[in-house]
Amino acid sequence: MTRLEFQQIALLRLDEAETLLKQGKYNGCCYLAGYALESALKAAICKRMDNDDFFDVLKSETLRAFKIHNLKELIILAGLSREYSILRTDNPILYDNWLVIFDEIRWSEQMRYQMTMTHENAENMVNAIIESKNGIMEWIKRY
Repeated sequence: MTRLEFQQIALLRLDEAETLLKQGKYNGCCYLAGYALESALKAAICKRMDNDDFFDVLKSETLRAFKIHNLKELIILAGLSREYSILRTDNPILYDNWLVIFDEIRWSEQMRYQMTMTHENAENMVNAIIESKNGIMEWIKRY
């Protein structure tokens, strides 16, 4: 997949998550919102690697390292761990938005098997991602 395709998928999954939130489908909303973040981070990895095709350049063992769903590990692979670590002091609101994903929701690809998300969970997650000034998606887009 190309960087542009990852960007498009990120926006599409986020749009789908917002639709599910409005329809009261909170588990699906949180699941897709997390995939939106995953896709956005993979687009950032493409940029950092200066390669437009994520899977073309990566073969065998190397490819397996990048075929992950763990958002914290993707932050590292995207070269954003320093930027993430300084959020606590430089932008505590954005840092708190990440905490919604990591601590409140505990997003993982395994969420596809869960049925525990509430309206509040889903709304908090979507808001943490889409907030215009301190949203996670805007932060990732910078990179």
